[in-house]
Amino acid sequence: MKTLLVTLNAKYIHKALALRLLYVASKPQHDVCICEYTIKDSVASITADLLAKKADVIAFSCYIWNIEMTKAICAALKKQAPSLVLILGGPEVSYEPAYFLAHTCADYIMSGEGEITFPQLLSCIEKKERAEICGVSYRGAISKDIAQTPLSFIEQLESSYALPQDEEAMGKRILYFETSRGCPYQCQYCLSSLEKGMRFFSLPYLYHQLDLIFQSEAKTIKVLDRSFNANPKHALAILDYIVSHHAPDQQFQFEINADVFPQSLIDFINTKAPKGLFRFEIGIQSTYEPANRAIARMQDFTRLQEVVKALMQGDRCELHLDLIAGLPYESYDRFAKSFDDVFAFRAKELQLGFLKLLRGTSLRKDAKRYGYRYEEKAPYAMIENQWMSQEEVQNIHLAEDMLEKYWNSGRFSHTMKAVLDQEPSPFAFFYRLGCYYKAHQFAFHRYQLYDLFVYLDAFLQGAYRDVMIMDYLMIAKTRPKRWYPPTLTREERHAAISFISTHYHISQDLLYRYARIERLGNHYAVAIYRNLHCDWKLYPIEEEKWRFQPCKDQDLETALSLYASNRAYFELCGEKLPTLHDVAKDQRLLPPGCTEDQKQYGLLYEGSTAIALLDGIKDYPLKHTYYIGLFLVDGNRHRQGYGKSAYEALEKKLKAQGYRKIRLAVIKENQKAAMFWKAMGFQVKQKISKAITMPHKEVMIMEKELR
Repeated sequence: MKTLLVTLNAKYIHKALALRLLYVASKPQHDVCICEYTIKDSVASITADLLAKKADVIAFSCYIWNIEMTKAICAALKKQAPSLVLILGGPEVSYEPAYFLAHTCADYIMSGEGEITFPQLLSCIEKKERAEICGVSYRGAISKDIAQTPLSFIEQLESSYALPQDEEAMGKRILYFETSRGCPYQCQYCLSSLEKGMRFFSLPYLYHQLDLIFQSEAKTIKVLDRSFNANPKHALAILDYIVSHHAPDQQFQFEINADVFPQSLIDFINTKAPKGLFRFEIGIQSTYEPANRAIARMQDFTRLQEVVKALMQGDRCELHLDLIAGLPYESYDRFAKSFDDVFAFRAKELQLGFLKLLRGTSLRKDAKRYGYRYEEKAPYAMIENQWMSQEEVQNIHLAEDMLEKYWNSGRFSHTMKAVLDQEPSPFAFFYRLGCYYKAHQFAFHRYQLYDLFVYLDAFLQGAYRDVMIMDYLMIAKTRPKRWYPPTLTREERHAAISFISTHYHISQDLLYRYARIERLGNHYAVAIYRNLHCDWKLYPIEEEKWRFQPCKDQDLETALSLYASNRAYFELCGEKLPTLHDVAKDQRLLPPGCTEDQKQYGLLYEGSTAIALLDGIKDYPLKHTYYIGLFLVDGNRHRQGYGKSAYEALEKKLKAQGYRKIRLAVIKENQKAAMFWKAMGFQVKQKISKAITMPHKEVMIMEKELR
């Protein structure tokens, strides 16, 4: 008799431990095979695949995320193969077997653990015997028992963690592991509250299973224990063994109860654990005591705060904190406070879940008492209760969506820290951001990473753009498309590469070929992309004494004052002192054949004071030559070293931008200027020529080679 063990996982990376335990328990006596699908697969394709395997029995492992699809698949299977025997098991069906027999095509419902009862049921089916088995229900015989398997029985089985058929994909999927079963708490919304007692696997057994995992390609190991630290001595022994024997790049994830997490475990983690080896999920759920009392969840929030802070200060493990919206007595405003209380820890992830009224739980039985309306189909999410309206629940969903996109994703770590440091309520911030999304019809789904940055930058009105650029460059694996205006011109990028290469000894070839360089404040952000990896660093920029600022219309009065301070120069030129109209004309004047983008007309500042005026032309008369048409220093500052200092700063910048020569013209009568430029290293190349702007004057053409 051929039997298929089937489940629909939420994602491909998930791997069903329950199926593997049933497999190793059944295969010595029965022909069993594991078949895993995901909820993204279609009912039709799964049905066709299962029918093609020509099985006699198909057993489904059922959870809230797959029960509706599982019911549809069962109906399709029975329609096409009426003789197929269908078995449903798992937490979703365990506590209401009569309901699922009445509302599905299943022949049997298994309640509880199945390592012993499942092989027994297969034997009864094969022998066509009545299944008088603990926890097994069928039409006409509903069992009220929830089966439990002695852990000593499981310890005698072949390991479910190192099956040959799992080896190929081991490194690509999450491996689920358990060190105990049961839960010491009685949370009224949780199915674990219905289990009796706690049971722990023996340490020798666990050490052997861990050795198999260490020898495998598994990278992410999620421990399924509901409260890993329920037995601190047992927990410490396991953590110590993992620390001593784990393989490189492995991470173990645990659920813990922080308010009873002992100091001995904190000290061990903070002193012995390699960074990143452990990740702890802490279910806080609410900081409102009336809500916690209603769900029979007693916790010492003061102690919980101490533990979370101690673990975060140790910086050895990642923390994932959980909240539940929709608990009894907690209003919308009070939930916002719970959110802000928990967010204050700034843990790597904060999962905001919504209360689900699970079949069999006490809270579902008390739903009318608390005014709950909830979805009739799985996952049975609450719609509203007497403290929180449906609209308020939707508002929390909106905030939760933004939380996932901008905090839990880890893509905006620097941005979110900068923004939320200024926000009195993180919950209010995420809600406002969600409202902005809706108002501007931004995409909630099917968006690119690029879009998330564009949307957030618009919401923040560009106020945090520098830090957003930093986050954007850091998370990319290849040189990304810009969503922001370039922070450097082409010439400034050349100058930046020259500066970084000179001061920080990085190959210019490397920077030109692989780097994205942006100016962020007083730093160059350098992201080098090679082999799908980003090397990122900020390099301080030397404070420049001189700053060039293009002359805009509002700056013309300042430019005019520099003209006016040089009356002697204009007398030499045989011209009247310029007017504001003349300055505006100079601002636009171009030599023949030149374009506007070649023109540089602006002010040279020392600090906040305009000291000189520069009228220059890029790549004129030849490429890589910079032509100075006018270099005018404040007449009140002549012979004080300002001209020399300003010119040297200009030359340094032009050289960094790749220019090879600077050219200018001096009228024959201006001997002081000629002496100045010779002192700066210029040589006369042509003695007699006509000035473009003063055709009646003879000029000397002077040049300097930049080396």
